[in-house]
Amino acid sequence: MRRVVVTGLGIVGLLGAKIFQSCGYQVLGCDPDEARRELAAAQGLEYVYPALPLDDPRWRDQVALAIANARLRQQSEQAATLAERQRLARELHDAVTQTLFSANLIAEVLPQLLQENPGLLYTSPSPRDRTRSRMPSSA
Repeated sequence: MRRVVVTGLGIVGLLGAKIFQSCGYQVLGCDPDEARRELAAAQGLEYVYPALPLDDPRWRDQVALAIANARLRQQSEQAATLAERQRLARELHDAVTQTLFSANLIAEVLPQLLQENPGLLYTSPSPRDRTRSRMPSSA
């Protein structure tokens, strides 16, 4: 007989367990909550435990698989998080590098441009100076 382990017998877990059961699977349900376990047993689940029965030879393979899957899921999530951090670090590094390169290029070229075209350099009045020039004099 095919077996499946369902961890968590809330609404979704219990529904999943019942679907597996109706498809011919022998279902082991685990939930630390006593009320959920009682409801699962009342719904016809034969094997209901508060935790994974690590010593039960009937379920050893399925329990080992459930544990391995949980570890793989955790490793996958950690790898995805690390990859996203590295992508953001690369983008930030690229943005900083481009800004520094641009500033360096401007600093190198600007003196040469001003020497060749002195008319490019002019003093624009500051916003404060422009505002003062428009204010009536206090006489």
